[in-house]
Amino acid sequence: MQCSVVHPSELGGTEVALWRQFVQQANLRSPFLTPTYTTVIAAHRPESRIAVLSDGPDIVGFLPYERSPERVGLPIGGGTNDVQALIADPDFECDLPDLVRQLRVREWRFDHLLPGRELFVPFYREIHRSPVIDLSDGYDAYALAVRQNSATVLSQAARRRRQLAKEVGPISTEWRSSRPEDLDLLISMKAAQYERTGAQNLFGAPWSGHALRHFSELLEGECVGIMSALRAGDSTIALHFGLTRGSLLHYWFPVYDPQFAKYSPGLVLLLDLAASAGEHGVDTIDLGMGEHSYKLRVANSGYEVADGRIPASGHMYRAALLARHPSWLGRRIRGLAQDLRSATSRRSNA
Repeated sequence: MQCSVVHPSELGGTEVALWRQFVQQANLRSPFLTPTYTTVIAAHRPESRIAVLSDGPDIVGFLPYERSPERVGLPIGGGTNDVQALIADPDFECDLPDLVRQLRVREWRFDHLLPGRELFVPFYREIHRSPVIDLSDGYDAYALAVRQNSATVLSQAARRRRQLAKEVGPISTEWRSSRPEDLDLLISMKAAQYERTGAQNLFGAPWSGHALRHFSELLEGECVGIMSALRAGDSTIALHFGLTRGSLLHYWFPVYDPQFAKYSPGLVLLLDLAASAGEHGVDTIDLGMGEHSYKLRVANSGYEVADGRIPASGHMYRAALLARHPSWLGRRIRGLAQDLRSATSRRSNA
């Protein structure tokens, strides 16, 4: 296998079409795995790269990634990338540590990797659950399933919605907001939330806000940004910015005004979106990795993702192997000792 590393802007039409073919063959639904997601991120993060994998004259796969100043390979988009995968022919196999070496990094880290390719399994550190709202049988069937799992969540959300309308003002939910200022408001509210909770501020650098605005300008295609809003009276209570691809909405950046927290506005907005999803051709809302209580209460399906790292072949690979499997060093020393005894015996008998 050969590997050439290019900037995403250098991909031609043939390569992009092949990428989409691999995505379709593997039934990968996420907008994060599309060429559009990668090219939008790359327009705002100059460290973005794509490894183009070839077998002779044929391209057999693509791996989008970023190279940090410390020579660590990371998923493209860093902490904003919720779904990761090697985009390749279904039968693709390779020596992953050697591939990572060809990326010119010390190791490649992943934290939302889709399962399905056995060659990644030895490098998993942990498996996580990504909850999903499955609306493929309609909202009524979904609501029935949720009530069986969590008897009160829908009634509680409906009661708080009525309370919000009574105490603050008439409620409106917008699947796609027409207010351009909502994006700046979401970024400001989300940054304040990160500060309150001590979480990494994904909007600490300007590029992420620029990327969201870029996605919001894409009104059709395989990776479309969409801003949704919950309002009561003259107040914007909750916002959500997500990505859609076909019939899937990825729930990406939700936020609410904390002064209205007692009304559970984030949950109200999410359930409003689920109730109206069918009108917009959406039958799946991917809530992203994390077993937060609100996700578990409203989800009726899900899938697994893995985190881990793949060291480059060579000294780093052996060091990582020793860290993961300390007995390897003992076996290696015993093997060398046996080789030495055999060589000494052959010289004695010569």
